[in-house]
Amino acid sequence: MASLSGLGMASLTSIPYTLVMTYHANREIYFADNPVIQTRGIGTILGILDSTYFASQIISSLIMGYIMLIFKSTLSYIVTSFVLALCSLWFINRIVINRHQLQELIRLDK
Repeated sequence: MASLSGLGMASLTSIPYTLVMTYHANREIYFADNPVIQTRGIGTILGILDSTYFASQIISSLIMGYIMLIFKSTLSYIVTSFVLALCSLWFINRIVINRHQLQELIRLDK
C-alpha cells in the first residue's frame, strides 16, 4: 500500500510540471487559432503551480479535519478520500497533451 501512495505522489508532483514544460516548448500547438500568445514566463507558471499545490494541501487538511470532527470517525476520512479519488479519475481524462487530443476534446464538448 505504501508503494501505491508513493506512485500517486510521484504522479501528482511530476505530471503538472511535465505539462508545463511541454506547453512552453510548443505554445503554438495549444493556441494555434489565437494570434495573441501569453508572454508569461515559465518561472511564473511554476510558482503558481507550487503555490496552488501547497494551498490545496492546506485546504484539503482543513476540510478533512472538519469532516472527521462532524462524523467522529476515521472511516469518514477514507470514504471522502475514495470519493475524491473517483473525481480525480474523471478529471484525468480531461488532460490535454497534444494538439490531436485538444481537437478531439473540443469536438466532444460541442
